Amino acid sequence: MPAASLLYLFGGEVLPHPHFSLSHLLGVEHTVHLPCQGGTVVLGPLESYLLAWTFWQLHDAGCVELTLEQPQATRQEKDDWLGLDVSVRRTSPDAVPEGVLAEELFANCVTDPSLVSAVIVDWGTAKGVDTHRMVYLPLDAIVELIHLDTCNYLGVEPLPPAQSRLDCEEIALCRSDFMTVRQRFGDFADRQPDLASALLRCCDAGLYRLRPPKFASGPFGP
Repeated sequence: MPAASLLYLFGGEVLPHPHFSLSHLLGVEHTVHLPCQGGTVVLGPLESYLLAWTFWQLHDAGCVELTLEQPQATRQEKDDWLGLDVSVRRTSPDAVPEGVLAEELFANCVTDPSLVSAVIVDWGTAKGVDTHRMVYLPLDAIVELIHLDTCNYLGVEPLPPAQSRLDCEEIALCRSDFMTVRQRFGDFADRQPDLASALLRCCDAGLYRLRPPKFASGPFGP
């Protein structure tokens, strides 16, 4: 099963849970209810992690290569943010990635190194996002894509998350797969902590550029 789908099913074990704070009074805190009593998590980190796990999955499978880059002094203002950058380049032109999100992101990777955040913007643009005309990526677009991909993988009618017919007993059987993938991602983060941390921030930076300013920033944002 795609790494992003496993994270979507069991992300309550690794992702931040919503909690009462001043943000409840000052604005809307977007949350996601995971399937089968999987818990409730904060939308921003979930989306960033889904993208990060997908890029890592492509890297782990040898489809692309992720490289930690130093910030460039010539960076355009719109690309500038605090932290290191991660570049991605396609290494296997004939690869068939596992999962719809992986396929879509892989399609936007080329043989020359490109910033992960720029690849995410290209991916959003291909979906019709045009921030100059105030056409933004819906806040739950990535979650719905992953949900439908998970339904397809499990052979379940692909209904929207609120109408999901996922079999909780079947999902429970996938937990060992999730633990394996989680351990592998953990090993990656232990071996290359700077790269793993920067990858999360780059994914959030890419999403930031596809969102309305009111909803763009998050825990990993610039």
